[in-house]
Amino acid sequence: MRNQRKIWFYIIGIFLTLCITVPSFAETDEAAPAVFDKTPDIQQIPPAKESGSTDELESVFSGKLKLKKMIKSADFIFVGVVEKIEYVMSTPANIGQGRVPYTFVTYNVEEVLKGDASRRTATLQFIGGMDRETSRYMTTSVTPQFDLGDRDILFVQGNTHRICPLVGNKEGRLRIVKGKVFTESGRSIELGGNNDFLIGSLNRLDEVEKTVVDGHEFKTGYDPKVAGVTSNAVDMELVLEKLRSMSPRSPQVSGFMNANPSVVLEGPDMTPAAPPSR
Repeated sequence: MRNQRKIWFYIIGIFLTLCITVPSFAETDEAAPAVFDKTPDIQQIPPAKESGSTDELESVFSGKLKLKKMIKSADFIFVGVVEKIEYVMSTPANIGQGRVPYTFVTYNVEEVLKGDASRRTATLQFIGGMDRETSRYMTTSVTPQFDLGDRDILFVQGNTHRICPLVGNKEGRLRIVKGKVFTESGRSIELGGNNDFLIGSLNRLDEVEKTVVDGHEFKTGYDPKVAGVTSNAVDMELVLEKLRSMSPRSPQVSGFMNANPSVVLEGPDMTPAAPPSR
């Protein structure tokens, strides 16, 4: 129990909490889109390194898409479309501590590339989300934003017990936009030498710039110099062919488990751990 408390204490340190009052964000002038980290309604907590993260994955997206490492680290890899988004509040871990929102994202699975090939839906659990009692939305610096209809390639790792159950956090999601492949932030996946995939230029994508939370549209600003969609992004099928050839052919019994929004969630224990002894 003591070790669990310490782990949660360090995990909470990674939060970049965005406490956004929904009406004020929804009324933002579209001619001057709000940037998340510059909106007056936002309270920030400096992020820290996530407990349990692996150093080898910190360089997953440093210029080259390292599919081999991503495949090895993933419990489950699939292509799917977001069909449901649910927000659930946790119960306090201790007396006097607040409740924490969680987001459950359910995908309609189109193709399994690693794991149980018979699975037709996959529900992922992310810490953060909408608190309807306060009309505030909390997210973290490592959590993607999802919208109904999003189509993605997901590299899942540690579902139900990690802040973000994706390999390399945000980097474990590849967006499919009009048949082309992009990173979570909108950088194009491009073909390099030796048929490797490279992380290319930043693109202005509506799927990145806009997100809808509980019926309210949020906008994050782009640098005016960022162009529209580049023609260098590779076709989805090219990436899928590569993944099919590299992923294990036989289904594996992995650690993947569907998240269940009906299960009572205990919020993280934010009791400070004792300082290390000298």
